[in-house]
Amino acid sequence: MNKRHGKSLINWYQKNKAPHPWRVMWEQTNDPYVVWVSEIMLQQTQIKTVTPKYIQFMNDFPDVKALSVASEEQLRNAISGLGYYRRFRMMRQAAEYILSNLKGVFPKTYHDLLELPGVGVYTASAISSICFNEPYPVIDGNVERVLCRLFDIRKPVNDPKLKKEYPTLVEGFFDSKNSGDFNQAMMELGQKLCRPSSPNCEECVFSLACVSNKNSSQSVSPGPKLKKSFQEVFCEVEVLKCGDKFGLVHRDNDSSFLKETLGFKNKRVSKLPDSKKQLFKHTITNHKITGYVAVKITRKKSGVRWCDVEELEGLLHTRFDQKVFMILMSLM
Repeated sequence: MNKRHGKSLINWYQKNKAPHPWRVMWEQTNDPYVVWVSEIMLQQTQIKTVTPKYIQFMNDFPDVKALSVASEEQLRNAISGLGYYRRFRMMRQAAEYILSNLKGVFPKTYHDLLELPGVGVYTASAISSICFNEPYPVIDGNVERVLCRLFDIRKPVNDPKLKKEYPTLVEGFFDSKNSGDFNQAMMELGQKLCRPSSPNCEECVFSLACVSNKNSSQSVSPGPKLKKSFQEVFCEVEVLKCGDKFGLVHRDNDSSFLKETLGFKNKRVSKLPDSKKQLFKHTITNHKITGYVAVKITRKKSGVRWCDVEELEGLLHTRFDQKVFMILMSLM
């Protein structure tokens, strides 16, 4: 692989790139804010899910200032359904940082971007390359698969040792003068052509140089992912009820999961009751949860948001709480 391959990739991308709204907005405005928002939204979330949410988000919060003054409820409503609320809370903190520490000027270098809350190496590389053409490669899951096939690497794609090698593998054909287009092209190649199954090698610009294509080993390159180890836990979820109203709390450090979000309080327990009607399954990070829904009749308390069933459903932004709600409805 050499620089010529990198230029061929960029030519392919410029002719075939998808018209995602964040790309269109970037071309129209050259505002790095629009790229930043898209990169945060796309973390662990599919493009088809992000697209309508992104458009609405940009209408609601068109710039750093608008985001910095957004209320908790406004922000939650804007990103409902995307999950992982913490990344958006940190994004608002970053907007506040830009206004207070940088006089409202968005950071323009990789190292300055890393100073923003919630921005790590991957996000800083993406923004700095796309917006400021800094020569930092972006390695996501699609790029990892492309690299494994190019060099016929049959190790697990998520092998920690292999992950350290990816920047070196891409270095030989990385186009540092067009780093933004190169990074997006590699990701798009993985999405459109170098798919996990049934890769379209005939239309791939790397078809002649790709070692796995020569060896017909696309199905085994890369190898199956290393399986993640999970911890089995039991969790009791307390649903407060007063008359026909239900209570939601801002979960604090007493909750086992989903801290600092509005929802049902939960705690780990050593065992659960036998009633299967009130049980549900859920996975968070490396925890496989068996939850038990316990309805507690109580008087109204301060610090609790009381609402009827119709309002309650609209306030639940996590899949965990939505599963609790479904159990709750089955008990009524």
